[in-house]
Amino acid sequence: MEYSNQVLSNNTISNNIATNYGGGMFCQGSCEPLLLNCVFWNNSPYEIAYEQVNENCITIAHSDIQGGIEAIYTNNQAGINWMEGNIDADPLFVNAEIGDYFLMEDSPCIDTGIAYYEYEGEIVIDLSEDEYYGIAPDMGACEYDSVEEDDHIIQNSKFKISRILLIQRRILSLNYLLPVMS
Repeated sequence: MEYSNQVLSNNTISNNIATNYGGGMFCQGSCEPLLLNCVFWNNSPYEIAYEQVNENCITIAHSDIQGGIEAIYTNNQAGINWMEGNIDADPLFVNAEIGDYFLMEDSPCIDTGIAYYEYEGEIVIDLSEDEYYGIAPDMGACEYDSVEEDDHIIQNSKFKISRILLIQRRILSLNYLLPVMS
C-alpha cells in the first residue's frame, strides 16, 4: 500500500514471501490502514512492514496476527493502534499448503470477529446476522459454516460469490494433485 488509508476487513493474507519488507503487507509513504477481522499468518520476512513513512499509524482490531504486535516492522516510523479482540493463535486452516484457507472446526478465529465497528466516528463494519454464521463473524476471508458434504452435495446455500470462487480453486487444486487415470 502506498499513499492510502484503506479498510481491510475479513481478509486472509497467508504464506507470502517478500525479499526485503512486508510479506503480508508492505506500507510506504502516507499510509494508515485499518485492519478488521483479518488473518495474517506465515508471511515472511514480516506479517506487516512500514518503510519510508511519515509518522503514520496502522490500526488493528479483532484480527489474528502471527507474532502479535511484535510481528509488525515499523522502522520506528509508524505507530500501531493495537485494539481489542486481537489474537496470536494458529488459525487452523484446512490445508494452507494447497491454498485451502477455510477454517477447521477448532479454529480460534471462529466467532471471534466483530459485526459492527466504528472508527473515528465512521461506521466501517455493519454486518447483519444473515451475513455470517454463529454468534459473530469469523476472522479471515472464509467463514466457517459447518457445511455438511455428502456425495458432493452441499447442504447449506448461504454462499457468496467469493466462497464459490474459493471452492472452485479448491477443486482445481485437488484435481491438480490427483494423478490422472487412463
